Amino acid sequence: MRRDSRLSGVLHVLLHMAQKGGPATSGDLAQAMGTNPVVLRRVLAGLRDQGLVRSEKGHGGGWTLACDLAKVTLRDVYGALGSPTLLAIGNRTEAPGCVVEEAVNAALSKSFEDAESLLLSHLGELTVAALSDDVRRRLAARGAAHHDHAVGRLHHAHGAGGSHDAWADAGALARVLDDPTRDAWQRPDDVLRALELEPAMTVADVGAGTGYFSVRLARAVPRGKVIATDLGPDRVRFVRERARREQLPNLRAVQATPTASGLAAHSVDRILVVHVWHHLVDGNEYPRSLAAALRPGGRLLVVDFSLTAHRGPPASMRVAPEAVIAALEGAGLSAGILPIALPDQYIVEGRAFGD
Repeated sequence: MRRDSRLSGVLHVLLHMAQKGGPATSGDLAQAMGTNPVVLRRVLAGLRDQGLVRSEKGHGGGWTLACDLAKVTLRDVYGALGSPTLLAIGNRTEAPGCVVEEAVNAALSKSFEDAESLLLSHLGELTVAALSDDVRRRLAARGAAHHDHAVGRLHHAHGAGGSHDAWADAGALARVLDDPTRDAWQRPDDVLRALELEPAMTVADVGAGTGYFSVRLARAVPRGKVIATDLGPDRVRFVRERARREQLPNLRAVQATPTASGLAAHSVDRILVVHVWHHLVDGNEYPRSLAAALRPGGRLLVVDFSLTAHRGPPASMRVAPEAVIAALEGAGLSAGILPIALPDQYIVEGRAFGD
């Protein structure tokens, strides 16, 4: 039986546009929908006529939303499509005057009307914004699952002292760690605010991976510099290429070792260590290496998974924030937990004493 999927298709388009958050070309949307751009332009033209989207010409232009999705229900979109037939089944009308047909149609009509009324009522209760929120939740959950898998593989690599690199393919790792859905639970803006950065500071991103935080840090200190360190040579090369590609001359990547940070003494104002602490082979020497790299009054932030986190490494790998605090204090820093709520993560701050 052929089904009319226009409502589903139009909602799909609107949700893709909502997730993009900016102009989208018909080619981009067609690719996301798996259809021909010509077909997509026809659909978009109809939505434009109903005031749901608008088109912008010129460089950087494209299709954008022209409505508040919180005020648009699924029934409104259904109406914009011309209120197509809701049910694929209907009454037989081949024999007017036939009493049998009359009896059957009378019995079925009430059921059809009730079903359509119930469906329309349900469509009127759901907004497109509610669907968009559901999409974001699903993407965040999927991104967390991918990230958890990556963390497990990274542990396998580092747990043997770094001799075997399960993520030698930095491009594959980037698709996991730099997935945009990570933002929903990682909350990078909150982490950067906790660092209290100034434009000319020197910042180290320790265990930078493919540069998820490194590029954000580089943009936050335009007159300063960012040093991204990692154990993997391929990841170091990846960050160097990413800095070139994203035109961030103040970002450089350096090779570290399992026991040394690769940072010169008294060379940085801030150090960020995200999801790395539970990989440390030596819980004493490495913190001392990091503390030595801080300038007087410098700060070090450790972001890692809580013991009760729903994502992250296996419970046996996790490190309590109290253990991180003890390690930082043992390295000569004052340390404590910052009162910043991140999903499934804590932030421990270490401070170097001033002159």
